[in-house]
Amino acid sequence: MGKVPGSMGRPAGGSEVPATPEAIRLSVMKELWFPILRNFTALMTEKSVEVRDNALEALIQTFDDHHAHFGEGLWREIFGQVLLPVLEDIRV
Repeated sequence: MGKVPGSMGRPAGGSEVPATPEAIRLSVMKELWFPILRNFTALMTEKSVEVRDNALEALIQTFDDHHAHFGEGLWREIFGQVLLPVLEDIRV
């Protein structure tokens, strides 16, 4: 198995420590879901109200349909990298 980016560490002895199953799962889930979620959020900045509304509806529907597949680590990433930036744009 290859290395998972950001999941291998080097303790004081210098040998590599294999990634935990949770770190591997988080990495895979991010690679699968983040392009989709980020595209929805990018579409929410379009000038067309119809495009923005459809993107928001699709994002909500995606969360509604797939939230059970997201672990705590992925939800933290989603809040920090997907939802908070959207809320920041609304605040401005």
